[in-house]
Amino acid sequence: MNVSITGRHLNVTKALESYAREKAGKLDRYFDAVQSCDVVLVSDGDRHVAEMIISARVGGKLVAQVVNSDMYAAIDLLVDKMERQLTRQKEKVKHHRKSDKVRALEQLEGEGAAEGPTGEDEK
Repeated sequence: MNVSITGRHLNVTKALESYAREKAGKLDRYFDAVQSCDVVLVSDGDRHVAEMIISARVGGKLVAQVVNSDMYAAIDLLVDKMERQLTRQKEKVKHHRKSDKVRALEQLEGEGAAEGPTGEDEK
C-alpha cells in the first residue's frame, strides 16, 4: 500500500511523518483491497485536523476526518475511524459475494421442493 503524507499550514516533522506512516500501514490488515492511502495534516492554530483518503480496488474511496487539539491524538482517532470503515466495507463485499451463492442454492432447493413428495401416500 502506498502511503503519502501531506501537511497544510504545517511543517511535517520526521517523527510525525513516521508516526502517521506506521499507523496508516496497519490498516492493510483490515481490508486487503486497499491500494493507496493519503494522509493530510492541517494545523490551524490550536485546531489540528487529520484527514485520510483510502483508495481501494473494491468499493471506491473511503474518507475520514478528525479534529483535535493534539495532532498525534487526531491521527489515532483517525485510524480508529478508518478501521471501522474498512471493516464495514469488507463485510459488505463479503456479504454481497455470499448472497449470490446463497441465492443460487436456494433456487436449486426451491426447484426440488416444487416437485413434491416422491411416491409417499399422505395419511
